[in-house]
Order: sequence, then C-alpha cells, then structure tokens
Amino acid sequence: MPVGYVLDDHGLAQLDPDESARHVMKMFFELFETVGSSHGLFHYLSKHNIRLPFRENRHDRAGQIDWRLASRTGVYEILKHPLYAGCYSYRKQKNYRQKTGKITRKKHLPPDQWKVQIKDLYPAYITWDQYENNQARLSENDTRGGDHSGPVRGGSALLGGLVVCAHCDRRLSPNYPENSHAIYACSRHRTVANAKPCYSSIRCATLDEFVSAKLLEVLSPVGVELSLRVIEDEQTRREQLDTLHRQRVEQAGYSVS
Repeated sequence: MPVGYVLDDHGLAQLDPDESARHVMKMFFELFETVGSSHGLFHYLSKHNIRLPFRENRHDRAGQIDWRLASRTGVYEILKHPLYAGCYSYRKQKNYRQKTGKITRKKHLPPDQWKVQIKDLYPAYITWDQYENNQARLSENDTRGGDHSGPVRGGSALLGGLVVCAHCDRRLSPNYPENSHAIYACSRHRTVANAKPCYSSIRCATLDEFVSAKLLEVLSPVGVELSLRVIEDEQTRREQLDTLHRQRVEQAGYSVS
C-alpha cells in the first residue's frame, strides 16, 4: 500500500487515520508545486529532515508508523502514482526486455494508455487536475529525449534548456570547454541516429546578457509584486515546517507518557 494510505476492513484504500501522516503527505504535494522537480523535492525533504509515514508490515510492529526519509526513486514514484488523486489504475507501466527475456527497465505510460482507469474511486490527497499538472511537469523535467527544457541545473549559463536550434528545433545544451568560453550548442547529432550536425552555437555570456537586459525592462514594473510573492511562499514553507516539528514534539510526548 502506498505511503499515506491504509487498507480498511473491506480491503479498500483509505487515507492514513493519523493526522500527522495526512499533514505530511499533503505538504509533500504542496512542496512539489513550489520546488518544481522530483530531484529538488528529494533534496528539500532530506535537507529539512521531513520524513514520510511508512506503515510497518512486520508482525511485531504491524500497522505502526515508521517515519523515515524517502529515497529519490520513492519521491518520483509517489508523484507518478494515480492513487494519490483517488484513481484506480491497471497496467500503467510497460516493460522493456532484452533478447534473453530479462526485463531491463519499466516505463510509465500516459493515462490514456492505461489498461484500466477509474477516477474518484478512493479518497485523495490531490485532485486529478493537480495530478495531470504534476505529470506534465515531470515530463518537462525529463531531458533525455532532448525536446524538453528540464529543471534548472548547475553551471553559469542562465538559459540552459530554453534556447532552441534554428535548424532542427531541438534544445541547445550549455557546454563548458576547458580554457574557453561557455557556449550553447546543438547536440542533436549525438542523440539522433544518422543526424547531421547543425553547427548551431552562441556564447552563453552574449545571449544571457541580452536576454537579462530585456527581462529587466519587462519585469521592473512588477518587481515589487514578485518579491512579495517570493516572501509569501517562503513564509508558507516555514509555517509548514513549524507545524510538522510541533506535531513531532507532541507525538514524542505521547510516546514517553
């Protein structure tokens, strides 16, 4: 049973009856909307020691909550699971096999390719619209196909994943050659079979400075409003963490008593 859920007497999934468990799971999805990537959410949870309420299966501790940090894969799988939107699903993954028959990896299929999909069957932590928005964001963050911008990554380039090649419409990737300037360059010929090099490239600094200047011209009238919004988001996060820590202290007190 996915974390945050328990089975009732009829074998149906129900929200965890523990208030703290439900609070953390709701906060999990709220944080994803703010952080914007499963990788970033994983690191945020780890940094702030935000543990998820896994239910024990062992006989000596069956049903008890084991508060522990989720793995990076675990965070991603929670975001992909439709149960959190109250949906029952079947055959939502596709297996890829080698010639020997051994399964090499599994791929999550889009909802319209699931064998069975029944919405609003179970109590949910998020709406179906939120679930679809989350899937779109996860898909956009997946840069392996070369057609998505992806989340913000390291490096001095400001526009990584946003600049498009004028010849093939693929995303230009930041490159940082030794003893030279960083450049945006098209790498389509490295990821697509038999593709000819486009030779599209431009210095990162040149394009970054131009775009930054244009953005400042546009955003200056609403700069104060954006700053206030950032402050409000940070205040919301702090309130969520304060609530979580307060609940943990209360639980510790109950355990001691």
